[in-house]
Amino acid sequence: MPHQSESPKRSQIARNTENNTSLPRYCPNCGAQVSHNADDCFMCGYRFDTPKPRRFRIPFADIALVLGLIAVFLFWWRWDSEQRVLALTPTVTPIATATPT
Repeated sequence: MPHQSESPKRSQIARNTENNTSLPRYCPNCGAQVSHNADDCFMCGYRFDTPKPRRFRIPFADIALVLGLIAVFLFWWRWDSEQRVLALTPTVTPIATATPT
């Protein structure tokens, strides 16, 4: 027995409920009102099936982590250089001398 495809009425009902036809549909490019079944805008030719290009975004947490690591590194580097300067600075040590009594 050959498989029968959906009747046109069922297909249309499924398409209408899928697209929520109670609200008007507008072209995101020119703003013209278009049919819910349209594949492109009749005014400007905008294709509705083309995906919008996504901008690459760096998450805030990643930026905060990198800035935090840089701050820790700079603090450590500065503190370490101060310690080396203190270690290399000569200090005068008093020499014990005999005092007459």
